[in-house]
Amino acid sequence: MVDMKLSPAEVKEYSTPSLYEGPRYPYGLRLDLDTEALEKLGLDQMPAVGSVFMVAALAQVENISASDGLVGEKRRNVCLQITAMDMVQKREPVADRLYGKD
Repeated sequence: MVDMKLSPAEVKEYSTPSLYEGPRYPYGLRLDLDTEALEKLGLDQMPAVGSVFMVAALAQVENISASDGLVGEKRRNVCLQITAMDMVQKREPVADRLYGKD
């Protein structure tokens, strides 16, 4: 998996000088799941804030674009529509459960 967290330099590009530190991840990588989606995924109880889940998803490419920038840079964009997904709560390793953590 690729860590999508923004570098400190990228955070500065997203925000103007202020007390706000800027986003930790780029816009659009956040999935907001409504009641119906949570029910379909079998999540009957709300997870605790900070819980970690593995998310597996299938996505269909809806739109692609490419362009040349003013200073010779090339820009690319791919728009993905998630069509199916699953979430599995990350569990501690079996050895940790059996023998405890060091």
